[in-house]
Amino acid sequence: FLSLEMAENQEWEQSEEDRIIAMLQDTRATNYCDPVFTADPSSLYRDPELAPDYDKGSGAIRWVRGMDYASNPDYLKDDASGVVVNGRMDDLWLVSAMAAVAAHPIDPNNIEDGGSLIETLFGSSPDDFKDFGVYTARIYKNGQWVEVVCDTRMPCAPPTKSVVVPGLKSSTSLVPIGCRAEDANEQWVPFLEKAFAKFHGSYESLNSGCIGEGLVDLTGGSVETIVLGSPAAKALIDGPGGRMWTMIKAYVEDKYSIVCAAMPTAEEDRREAEKMVPPAPEAPPGGPRSPSAMKRIGSTNSFQRQNSLSSMNITTPTTPMSGAAANLAFDKAAGIMPGTSGIEAGAGLSVLKALRVGKFDLVQLKNPLPSGGFSWTGSWGRRAEEWAEFPEIAEELADYGGVPVTRVNDDTTVGSIIDDGTFWMAAQEFMALFSKIHVCRVFPDNRFKQFCIHGEWDADTSGGGLRIHPDDADSSAAMQIEYHNKTRSLLDLNLCESYALRANPEVLVRPAANPSASSSWFKNPQYSITVPAGAHNVKVHISLLQHDRRTKNKLNENLALGFTVLRRKPGIVSRCWDVMKSSEVLFDSTKSPLINSGTGWAAAGHASKEVETMDHDATREICGDVVFEPGCSYLIVPHTEKQGACAKYVLRLFTPVHSELNISMIPKISTLKLESGWVRGDVESCGGPLLTVQDKPNVKPEESKDQSEGEERPHDVILAANPKWCENPQFLLRMPHGVPQAAIARVTFVVKRTDLTPKVVRGHGRKGQAQPDRLKYDDRAPGVGMLICKVSASEDPADRRRRDKAEAAERTDALGEALPTKESSLRHKPRTVYLAEAREAAAMSESGNELPVERKMAVSSKEWHMMSDLSNRVVSHISMPMFSSSFAPDGLIIVPSLSVAGTPGTFSLEVHSDTPGLRLDAMPAGRSKTIAGEWIQATAGGSHINTGTWKRNPRFHLKVLGGRTKLKITLTRPASVWKSQVNKDSLGCMIGFYVCKGPITNRDLSGNILYEDEPWSETPFVPTHSVSTPVNFELPPLEDEVYSIIPATFDADKLGPFVLSVTADSEVHLSRDTGKVEKPAVKVAGGMGAFAGRFARK
Repeated sequence: FLSLEMAENQEWEQSEEDRIIAMLQDTRATNYCDPVFTADPSSLYRDPELAPDYDKGSGAIRWVRGMDYASNPDYLKDDASGVVVNGRMDDLWLVSAMAAVAAHPIDPNNIEDGGSLIETLFGSSPDDFKDFGVYTARIYKNGQWVEVVCDTRMPCAPPTKSVVVPGLKSSTSLVPIGCRAEDANEQWVPFLEKAFAKFHGSYESLNSGCIGEGLVDLTGGSVETIVLGSPAAKALIDGPGGRMWTMIKAYVEDKYSIVCAAMPTAEEDRREAEKMVPPAPEAPPGGPRSPSAMKRIGSTNSFQRQNSLSSMNITTPTTPMSGAAANLAFDKAAGIMPGTSGIEAGAGLSVLKALRVGKFDLVQLKNPLPSGGFSWTGSWGRRAEEWAEFPEIAEELADYGGVPVTRVNDDTTVGSIIDDGTFWMAAQEFMALFSKIHVCRVFPDNRFKQFCIHGEWDADTSGGGLRIHPDDADSSAAMQIEYHNKTRSLLDLNLCESYALRANPEVLVRPAANPSASSSWFKNPQYSITVPAGAHNVKVHISLLQHDRRTKNKLNENLALGFTVLRRKPGIVSRCWDVMKSSEVLFDSTKSPLINSGTGWAAAGHASKEVETMDHDATREICGDVVFEPGCSYLIVPHTEKQGACAKYVLRLFTPVHSELNISMIPKISTLKLESGWVRGDVESCGGPLLTVQDKPNVKPEESKDQSEGEERPHDVILAANPKWCENPQFLLRMPHGVPQAAIARVTFVVKRTDLTPKVVRGHGRKGQAQPDRLKYDDRAPGVGMLICKVSASEDPADRRRRDKAEAAERTDALGEALPTKESSLRHKPRTVYLAEAREAAAMSESGNELPVERKMAVSSKEWHMMSDLSNRVVSHISMPMFSSSFAPDGLIIVPSLSVAGTPGTFSLEVHSDTPGLRLDAMPAGRSKTIAGEWIQATAGGSHINTGTWKRNPRFHLKVLGGRTKLKITLTRPASVWKSQVNKDSLGCMIGFYVCKGPITNRDLSGNILYEDEPWSETPFVPTHSVSTPVNFELPPLEDEVYSIIPATFDADKLGPFVLSVTADSEVHLSRDTGKVEKPAVKVAGGMGAFAGRFARK
């Protein structure tokens, strides 16, 4: 943060110019020669070996000091006309801004005590440039004043045509090739131009620019640019009460510096529409002109284009304009065209007065660049008939200037025959003729306080713009749906009548067109603003200024940018992650009707879709006024329109000098990012969505009797669980080590597709209005989404409580040794077994040899989870306001998915949080495997007691790649799908699985697989929906061999999906057996009795 201090409070320091003068005095040198910006082609051109077209064939250029070509040089002359003559270069944007600033007083509210603002731009004594050939110019760049020290040598050449230059020595015929004052004795014009050229590297680097940027660089103020041809401005012009005219009058009364620019020509408009390169113009006297001189001033938007033909002395064509420009011009001022009006397109004219005189609304303007003696030829121009028709108007305006000689009565005449470039114009024609109005507001130090914040958007903090639509409240609520044991889960919803997601079950598979900016907007820099309680309301002018993108080699395009001001609850001084309601937005520059490029909504008393545009034009500055109330909290969020755009910026706040305002920067967020993908192969990870839309159920005749003919049934679509969902990549998020259990982290999860390439769709506007290009993604691409849930507890909560209670009640003798305990197997495991398992688990944890977190197989309706929809093809995000170790002791599992199973793709998972140190890990690919399967008619063989069919069951192969491996094999089935079958036959629907050596199905009881030194071949069959191997189950590696896992139901012909997962402490490989189904063979040992005994023991 930088605060602006009064100059008298600063200690004096020797300036660079002072040191140069001291050096000249010590060496008795006469004039300073700048060793950096030398008098040679390197200071004139970007490439010293390649002169631009405007200097080819124009003769030799000599570097001459003002004392050598001017008869009596000074910075400013009191009797000067104020007229500025443009030079060869295409820096009309800067020349127009200089002329406007020269006419602006230092303090508009105290004109008599101060001179022109131009005087503040020079930090030298009045005679230093004469005595020592050095001067210091001050220009405002990137939020601070920069002093540029130059010598007084100017590039000069003979005039291109025979003209009389006042103040020129009779002994010379040289004048500066750049811009100059009409009176050669006024040196401030070439001095300022050279200072800008030195700052940017060369004179050629000044070609093309925006008048508004020049005004900021010369004043340090803030410029609002109004595009008169924009739909928003047109709504104000045509709207009730003529609000645009009222605004302009208010700007003039507030003594703002106002510069307007004429429209482009029809030929330029046509070329822009056709994307054609303008043909090279005929070479004017003095040599050909540079192609860069054909560049427009400012943005290439159709409403912002300004051409620079006036700098080349080319008469603009009189062919009709096209598009919105022609419609507006002909509607407002029939036949008034640039080129025939006496005003050249691209020239910046200063607005001096805006008055209502009699029944006429009139604007007084000053043209600082008169060309060939031409001036305004329309109504109220110097040769207009209106003056003779209404002499009383001439009499009333005579004191302001710009009135031609007019006879009021037989004895009285008013006005002047001298044309100093000042003239009057009807307000109606003013609105039609000019394309843009630049309103520059200057903030004197004695009346305003400035807060200046220097910041930067980088890859981590450039989050793009905030977009709020009328249905935001609904869509935002639908994007993040939280379920817990107090509400119904989607897994419990069989019918679409629940309207769980936007009242439309197809949202689960419906893709959207474009990514949501809200998935990244929160990353932008944020600044908290408060007004102390008991203070007065503070009116603040906010200016967001990006760093100057002009370099010596080229003029880079400005980034489209904006800022949002949010109103928050009192006392909240933290980052804003979501804007759920438009009422939270106090000010949004992208939706303000006239901010800099006419973007947003028209403000003619109503919002209209006819004038709405969500695209933002690229101007260097965005500004606006807001009022902050005491006791409230506010947030300012500067942003670029495009996510990921990088640039430096300056955020400035101007307040009354006696106001109170507290500003603090919100700390940056912590970001974790992992790259992954949905792949296809032996073990697929393209699981698809958690729920899918199934076909409508068959309607029984008796169920449809009560329905009237043609009535639509509400149960046409069913939401069913997708058993392959668990195959998707899964990630684990945990709190940092050592944080308290109650510590809360705010987290936002973002999943972005990284394999989609959009197409650029060219914009087409109405009535010739150019619209920005937009990106379009493939309509066939599936939507992306994610689910977040807690890590499942490793054991039943009741068992955990019993174990903790047993540990607390352990009996010891006087030496601290455990007393013998009578073991019992009637109810649960003996206490000693629990204690042994607890000690073993603790030892494993300390040695780092614990099993990884199990993958999520399914989501129960009784457990907490958050799920986004799949409505976007590019990005999906979920915000979680409260994440803590007490809420999720073992962490959270994140499961990204696509709306169509089996679709491969790549993505990035980002986790943004206000708490650093969060741990994000992908579930180890080699240590955690999941495969979805299904018992169908051909593979539902039942348990081994069904000797003729059980080998038909699906078979999976497990390969242990490390040493002896501790693992957990789990068979799970979705409860919602199996619910009806289990209710009818709970015994026959029991599930279990077998594990055997080798790729062939068998039930080996010979001791090849041991558990606790006893042969083990299968799990018990249980009536629940999940069954696993026992605790501390281990398998040794097999040389060139695999284990086979055979899941089964107790009875045959029980059809439905299931999921098989393996979690191990070392790398394993799980695959589906793709061989043919084996024929029933030999009856295996063991029968119902053995199975029943094992089931009873379980």
